[in-house]
Amino acid sequence: MAKSKNTIESRIDYSILLPVLILLLVGLVSIFIATNFDYPKNLVQVMSQQVLWIFLGSVLAFVVMLFNTEFLWKVTPWLYIFGLVLMVLPLVFYSPALVASTGAKNWVSIGSAPE
Repeated sequence: MAKSKNTIESRIDYSILLPVLILLLVGLVSIFIATNFDYPKNLVQVMSQQVLWIFLGSVLAFVVMLFNTEFLWKVTPWLYIFGLVLMVLPLVFYSPALVASTGAKNWVSIGSAPE
């Protein structure tokens, strides 16, 4: 009996799942070590935020996995444009206060000039 092409299990790419899980584990360990040494009082908050982002990303990946491949190819140009717009937003909404608090550098700015 042949497996149906529309099952959820047939859409899971197991060859990519293990490397992604290993990278997630390495990321969690790295954040744990860095936070534990620098900001031990914030360890639980930082780790819980990271686990929450991993959970949300996994849910989003599962939802995208359910989409039809043809639909994904049709929306790809729009998603690409959306990604480009998101990359320009930090240039438009430049904040000197954020730079002062984080030490982040903004080499290009649209609107107000960086300090």
